[in-house]
Amino acid sequence: MKRPSSLIELLDQIPPPLARLIARDKGSRAMPLTDTVIAGAAGIPMKKVVWISRQTSWRSITVGEAEAFLRGCGITMANWRSQLRYIRRTRMAATPTPHLGRLRSSSVRSLERAVWKALEERTRRYPSAAR
Repeated sequence: MKRPSSLIELLDQIPPPLARLIARDKGSRAMPLTDTVIAGAAGIPMKKVVWISRQTSWRSITVGEAEAFLRGCGITMANWRSQLRYIRRTRMAATPTPHLGRLRSSSVRSLERAVWKALEERTRRYPSAAR
């Protein structure tokens, strides 16, 4: 994968819906975090967490909101590479939603559609990222 030449390209390696799916409780069962928990950890309103989760790119999100959302999801620049390895190892980039059945939310299908849309858009924008 080619090195990103901008902050947006770097952030789009893990688009918002994929970041949302990576968000896990650190317990033994590693259950997905709820929107409420992410909002509390990020310090942003829950409606904003839901909105960001549905975006296909970080382009329309301010840097401050992106940083807060990622922090709420447990993703930092310190663990960015390990998150990318996790995505590749679990094949989440190819099949990003294997664990959605464990989420207890009425909006699971729309989140799944947002993930697929974001991954398609990332592949279209950055063809070298598909390799």
